[in-house]
Amino acid sequence: MISHSAAKFHQLLRQRVHQNLEAYPSPDKWKNLLDKAMYGIGILGPLITLPQLIQAWSTQDVSGLSLITWSTWIVLDVV
Repeated sequence: MISHSAAKFHQLLRQRVHQNLEAYPSPDKWKNLLDKAMYGIGILGPLITLPQLIQAWSTQDVSGLSLITWSTWIVLDVV
């Protein structure tokens, strides 16, 4: 959900910039690519967590949670 918040923040920031300075979506291919990447991150973040949540809920044991999943969360949040 944090990644979704980051994506939403990016979208709102871009729309605010649109109101004052530039077109949204941007004609600049790199900004447009970043806009699309943020949507992907906002969708990918919660999806990679679902197997972990299902495991923790069904077994009531969190000792087997994946370091890879939570490391991916950190990377996605930094982006």
